Amino acid sequence: MWLLMVLDSVATMQTNITQKYAITNENTYTKSHIAIDVDSRLILYSQTVRGPKHDTTFAITSIRSLKKHKPKYVIADKAYDTEKIRECINKEIKASDQIPLKSNFRHGWYRRLSQKTFNKEIYSLRNNVESVFSVIKRKLNGNNKSKSTRLQNKETRLKTTIYNILQSIKIEK
Repeated sequence: MWLLMVLDSVATMQTNITQKYAITNENTYTKSHIAIDVDSRLILYSQTVRGPKHDTTFAITSIRSLKKHKPKYVIADKAYDTEKIRECINKEIKASDQIPLKSNFRHGWYRRLSQKTFNKEIYSLRNNVESVFSVIKRKLNGNNKSKSTRLQNKETRLKTTIYNILQSIKIEK
């Protein structure tokens, strides 16, 4: 099978705050961005930031880091539908993007190309990244216990490292 990469992000709440405070203060959560290999379900790239940040701010860096893995496809959800991201996937890493078009998309060369090459069967493999997030939240507790941003970021990165170790052991067996 080909090498498939999936990009996505998820928010993690602090455990030491009330739900009411979390609703009024947007900076109370950490957002984790990851890129995984579909076959092994190993996390190939992860980045953690505090508060509300758009998914596209991390995408280009993530995609460039995937270049060494030589993926055939890069799969992502509609949040990553920008001409710049599609250009990076197609031109720089020479892979095919499998990102559905937003309903209000503006025309661009790579978006028009994507309309022709989009494959729903390949895109359906995106659920693997959701499974990875689910495993991390269930097995390693989805909430951060740390209070400072720096420690929350470290805690989240540690969880992704532990997940990779557990997944590697599972693959070895």
